[in-house]
Amino acid sequence: MEGTGKQGQGQWQWQEAGTSWKGIGIYHLTLTIPSREPLLGRLVIPDNDPARARIERTELGQALLDCQRSVEVFHPEIQILQYSLMPDHLHSIWYVRRPMPQSIRYVAQGFWRAAKKIGRGHSYLNAGLTGEAGLTGGTMDKKAGGNEAGQTGGAMNEKAGGARGENQAGSNEAGQTGGARGERQAGGERGERQAGGAWGESQAGGARGERQAGGAWGESQAGGAWGERAELSLSFIAPGGSRENPLRGMLGGEAYSRLFPIFTEVPFIRPLSRRGQLRTMIEYVQMNPQRLATKHLMPGYFRVQKGIEIAGQTYAGVGNIALLQAAHYATVHVSHILVNEAAQGNSQPLRDYMNGCVMAARQGTVMVSPFISPREKDIKSVLLAEGHPFIVLEDNGFRDYYKPSGELFEAVAAGRVLILSPWEYDANKRHISRAECVALNGMAEQIAAM
Repeated sequence: MEGTGKQGQGQWQWQEAGTSWKGIGIYHLTLTIPSREPLLGRLVIPDNDPARARIERTELGQALLDCQRSVEVFHPEIQILQYSLMPDHLHSIWYVRRPMPQSIRYVAQGFWRAAKKIGRGHSYLNAGLTGEAGLTGGTMDKKAGGNEAGQTGGAMNEKAGGARGENQAGSNEAGQTGGARGERQAGGERGERQAGGAWGESQAGGARGERQAGGAWGESQAGGAWGERAELSLSFIAPGGSRENPLRGMLGGEAYSRLFPIFTEVPFIRPLSRRGQLRTMIEYVQMNPQRLATKHLMPGYFRVQKGIEIAGQTYAGVGNIALLQAAHYATVHVSHILVNEAAQGNSQPLRDYMNGCVMAARQGTVMVSPFISPREKDIKSVLLAEGHPFIVLEDNGFRDYYKPSGELFEAVAAGRVLILSPWEYDANKRHISRAECVALNGMAEQIAAM
């Protein structure tokens, strides 16, 4: 069941209360290859400079982008503001400019179905015409005794015992004996210097390709299909802007359904609901290749390390583990008393505390905190801007392929930050509780007391 289990269904149910899925809005959509195979592109890092990193698209990746472009054709209410194709996933920002008759979830599921069609086309081309497609001898049979390509003794037969000609028996369009539509050919079709093949040069048992054996419409291919080097025919098999599915018609529904669709999980959709989120999300999408390049060049800092024990508490961590060997630590914990005093007009104690945290960091102290409250986040922003090391405690664990975002990513890459979490990752978790805040602040105190 592709994306229809409880986990897949849950991905559609976590939106903010009152979110209008049919009305005007902006959504961040992510479509992932669950196996994490780099089938969509290849990361290129010129001169090992992450800032110059780019993704070279594969044919599957290009076909997926063509499919996404068709979303705007079929649904003119939607504008795709930004996208980033990565080796194993696609990030997109969709802008619904006016209310739609269907919800954005309906549109995204339609895009997903089209992506699966493309995935099956890719699986067909890369698995050859046998095996998973369940086709005998690597052919696409139309009638008994004939097939379109890769057939013994002929090619593209529509009638029993013939070769692409009407009212024909044992002959061909060129009027050849035992051949079909080609020069200097015996038992083949539409090709030069060919024997027993079809539409190609120097070919045996194949179809429309150069130097091919047992395949179809491909160059230097064995057991393949349609197109030079096979994958180039993907745009024909699964055109993104077409509602037709020629591959299903050629193979039949049962054989087609056995092809692996690659995109087996529904897209993840996140509505943007706060001021400033769009700019942040566009920057996040644009920076994806650079962040991936940074992770490749500095894998140690971005690997999730488990079993880190501090004062009897076990953590998972991402970042520079050496920060646990610093000489001095101090916590960042802005109390409600200071905030309330500032609200009553006496802001000096709060200002002194915040300045004291920054001054301690400037003197080499490693600051430790969950950085939960707005004033604590202000201090963290200064630490990031000035390049001071610190340890941050997170209320949720690390999912697979986790990477921090924004300035925190750059700080981790530079070895200035360690992110710790005492709890396992929970995909359904959205808000931190007061009990968790108290617990994390207590853990920060324990770390600072080392």
